[in-house]
Parts: sequence; C-alpha cells; structure tokens
Amino acid sequence: MKMPLYLLILITVVLMGCNDDGGGTINTCFSEMSSNPCFDPNVGGSTTIVTDQTVDEVIDEQESRDDFVGELEITNIVMDRAFVGIPPDTLSGECIEAWGENQIVIKTEEDWDRFRDSCFFSVYSSETGTPLPDIDFSLQMVIVSMQDIDGLGTEIEAVLEFDSELVAVIRDDESDPPPPAPGFPFHIVSLPRIDLPVDFIRVENLILILP
Repeated sequence: MKMPLYLLILITVVLMGCNDDGGGTINTCFSEMSSNPCFDPNVGGSTTIVTDQTVDEVIDEQESRDDFVGELEITNIVMDRAFVGIPPDTLSGECIEAWGENQIVIKTEEDWDRFRDSCFFSVYSSETGTPLPDIDFSLQMVIVSMQDIDGLGTEIEAVLEFDSELVAVIRDDESDPPPPAPGFPFHIVSLPRIDLPVDFIRVENLILILP
C-alpha cells in the first residue's frame, strides 16, 4: 500500500490522538489483551484452526450438518494488509504490540464507535476519505478477522446459520517463506444480526513462493 507523505503525516496525527478515555492511553480496544474491549464477549463461541482442509471443504462439511439453516449474506466493509510500507515509527509500539491474530464480534454502536477510534482503525476516517460506515445494530452486526503480522491476508469467506450458533469460516493466506515486512492483515464485514454464539473456523491456506 503506497501512501503520499501528507497522508502519512495525517495518519501519525490521528494515531497520536486516539485514546480510550481522553487520558492519554492508546486505544487498543480491538485487542484480546485490552482491559476495556470494544467487542462482544461471544459467550459460548469458539475458535478452531484447520490446516488439512480447503475453505470449500470446510463449508461443504458444515452445510451437511442436520441443524444447518442457511448461509447469511455478508457485506464487505474493508479488507486490507494495513499499513504496509509505512515507517515503523508511524505507529506506537503499544499499538503494534496489541496486534495479534484474533476475531471479534461487534453488536453495539458504542463498541463500534470505540473500534473506529482505536489506534489502527482510526486511520479509516473522514479525514482520509475512507471512513468506516455507520451501522444499524438493531438489524446488523460486525465481524472482524485480524491475522498475525506475518500473514498474507485474511478473508471472512462465509457465515453459516445453525439452530444454536453461527459459524464464520475464515481463510488465512500464509506464505513460505513469510513476507519480509509485517502486513497487519484484516477483514471487516457486516451481516444480519442474529444473537447466537459465533464459532470461528480459521482455515490456513499456505502459498509456496518459489525463489
């Protein structure tokens, strides 16, 4: 991702200014390590890592279950390998350390506003011309997938509804060897609100890079 100098300066200002409660602390509410998270606790949900099946195989297997209801329509909000090529000192060390592979569900306007103001995602704002949209949380909810910094990209491929839970199938592209620079890959989608636990299945998709 190439960005002009003025945009890098603006991003730096935004990141320096974002905090949790106005007390000068960096807003890392998207992180599972956050003491004040901006996402649903997803009680009853789970995360499974799959290394020996493709995304299509996982989806077909899930859809063959007796309690399968249907596939939900998902709307892409933004998918990126964020901040590639930005000098390391543009982001605070605390913000970078908070990044980790994770998946979150957002169901309230308050959490969404805090997420949009967090130290990574505040870059997507009206000032940069790429604001994250307003969401009607009476009708919709948001799912975010974040991949480890050495990943090539993450994509929420499908969200399936069952009698007692939702299953989100995520493809995580990885390379061998790993990329030379961190990428902070993420994917954000919205979908119809259904108040059930979300089970995440992360499917590793290894891409061999020949010398």
